[in-house]
Amino acid sequence: MVKELVCQGKSSAVNVVVVDVAAELERTGPFLAHDSSTHGRRQMQQKILKAGMNRLESIQPGLHDPHKEKDAIAQDDLIFQDTYQNESNIPKSGGATNLTHILLYDMEKPQQPVTIPLLFECWEVRRHLQAEGLAFYPELWARYSNRQPLTPNGYLWEHLLNEQSIQNLHVQYVNRPPNPGSPWRDYAIALRSVELPVPREDPVPIDLPFIGESCCGPDGCKDLWTHLEAIWRDQRVLEAKKINGTDVRLEKFDDNLLNARKNQLVVKVAM
Repeated sequence: MVKELVCQGKSSAVNVVVVDVAAELERTGPFLAHDSSTHGRRQMQQKILKAGMNRLESIQPGLHDPHKEKDAIAQDDLIFQDTYQNESNIPKSGGATNLTHILLYDMEKPQQPVTIPLLFECWEVRRHLQAEGLAFYPELWARYSNRQPLTPNGYLWEHLLNEQSIQNLHVQYVNRPPNPGSPWRDYAIALRSVELPVPREDPVPIDLPFIGESCCGPDGCKDLWTHLEAIWRDQRVLEAKKINGTDVRLEKFDDNLLNARKNQLVVKVAM
């Protein structure tokens, strides 16, 4: 939009907006991806940029492209999350590092990571998350690359046992909250892959009904495809395959299809 306005001879009006926005951004203070204490500033800066875009739009209505804006925001979010997630790769113990804390993601709430002391054993991390009230019943998962052929990065997630080390691993946790009055349900991880507007491969825990049990109320879903579209209402399921390539979209969804605490399923979706 800035380029189009300048080409139309409106550089003076554009410059006023740019100077104002730059000054407001500077007043918020620096935003550092690795420092969670500064992340509130990012939201403030996003609001400032949005207000600046609205001012530019008022100079010459009709130039604003909402689709380009949406793609730019998605790209910015992806860069932020990738940069931030790199901090959750736990270094080797005894190695040369100034880190005293690490960032850990809740797999179901990736926008709300937590900061914990630099720990190296799975059981230590679980104990800390529970003791600090950060999770009711945390379970740790590690991400590995090039483990399956269905997505560009080949990500695959593995459930970690208490005695396993998390050194040099990209780790997230799943929090199993208390569920009074309902049967405890196991879960599996689906790797959800999307190509547009920005390529992503995200792990998503999905509850597993027991074999023969209905997954969504008395009538239930007739197959996995129906179930996924019911729980991911803002996305369209294109493919659902096991990592061996078997198409399971039309299979009945229960723990006879997927093993608990495994990442056997890769789902491609469109936003």
